[in-house]
Amino acid sequence: MRGAGRRHRSTFLMAWYEFDPFLLRNEHSQMKQWDATALSKSLQFGARMAEQYADKLSAQLKRPKKQDVSHERELHDEHRAKWFVYDSFVGASCLESREKLLAEAKARLARGISFTPSNVFNRENFEAFWRKYMAQLIKDVE
Repeated sequence: MRGAGRRHRSTFLMAWYEFDPFLLRNEHSQMKQWDATALSKSLQFGARMAEQYADKLSAQLKRPKKQDVSHERELHDEHRAKWFVYDSFVGASCLESREKLLAEAKARLARGISFTPSNVFNRENFEAFWRKYMAQLIKDVE
């Protein structure tokens, strides 16, 4: 029975890691046509998925366990960072154009993160994941 649960969990993770917040891409990884509304909705969906997964991990980590939970804590912080990046752009005026989004994302990456949410396990991990997803957002838009 435990194997079945693990298969379900890994299938969920595979689907999550394959999630592309930029649903407007074609097979050449270029956005077909700029659509701020669709992009905002896509980012909102990605943020919601990341938040739900982090919340699920948080609930699991509250249960007493005998084994090491460092991997789950790292996954939690990664998904909190992903949520933090995506959610910060939902509905933002910088989504009006590719140039504005790139300028804002690059400025945020250069400034660094201003604060870390209190519900992360490791601030350094969270900040590293935040930088990773901000850089990925920039790469995806360019």
